[in-house]
Amino acid sequence: MTVDLDAVRAIASAMRARPWFSRLGVPLGEDERALARAAAAGYHVVGIEVVADLPAAKALALEPAGAPAADADAVEARVLRDRAVAAAGEQRVLGDLSSIVDAALEPTIAAARDALAAAGIVSDEYARVLAGAAALAAYHAALAKACGMPDHPFVAIDALFARGRWPLGPHAGRFAVL
Repeated sequence: MTVDLDAVRAIASAMRARPWFSRLGVPLGEDERALARAAAAGYHVVGIEVVADLPAAKALALEPAGAPAADADAVEARVLRDRAVAAAGEQRVLGDLSSIVDAALEPTIAAARDALAAAGIVSDEYARVLAGAAALAAYHAALAKACGMPDHPFVAIDALFARGRWPLGPHAGRFAVL
């Protein structure tokens, strides 16, 4: 297997240009619905749940029902990371993956604070939760792309973040997106 570390670097270089959290509360476009359906396929859920606003998203994100999906994502990410490391070496892979997190944190935290402030919410902790979710999605998408899996649900989730959304994941049999 070959590993496409250029795909990882491309995601890292795009972090600042993304319109982070800029479309929260705006109706989903058909392209966003298609991405949500592609993401949902990874969780074996049917349909999309459009979350109304940031307070509703916060309540949903805090529900323990999402923990099994997060655990499954972590296992899948580990499998992809191990594949990439076996093919390209740990130092190369982890160095490039770290660049995504480094590149994402500042712009995502700033954008999350702005989105929250626009909704009348002042919470650095909540801003960091949003930013962390976005950075993790980019990291996961980079792993999938590096392993030659451009149609992986991780890529669709990251694409939703890249369009200014917050994909919350599976909830009550549907894939939730703000």
